[in-house]
Amino acid sequence: MARRWEQNLYLLLSSLILLGILIQGFLIGTLMFAGTIWGRTAHGVLGLLLLLLTLSLPLAGLLARLSSKMIILSAVLFMLTLIQVMLAGFSRSAPFLAALHPANAMLMFGLNVFLIIQGWQMMRK
Repeated sequence: MARRWEQNLYLLLSSLILLGILIQGFLIGTLMFAGTIWGRTAHGVLGLLLLLLTLSLPLAGLLARLSSKMIILSAVLFMLTLIQVMLAGFSRSAPFLAALHPANAMLMFGLNVFLIIQGWQMMRK
């Protein structure tokens, strides 16, 4: 019974991360297309929150006794999120490197969707 609760926690965290990634797109869109300053601020704050959530995902995977593949991929998602935060910081010093920010976000999105699908399949067993 406890393992089921821990698996639900993993799925909840990964779903919140996915929602956060989608909201990030909206927030940066408010800056780009509507010129809002709050969009950039909120984008940065939510990015740091996502960093914390992705850090907790492999820990939740360990708690739920997921496969090593799932735990490693959860850690990869954290690393991609860490890289995402670092890429944003290069906007002035290395703009071509910072231009990888949206591409990395797509990798994060795809990996997160994969983790959610795997998590749901695990719950069915």
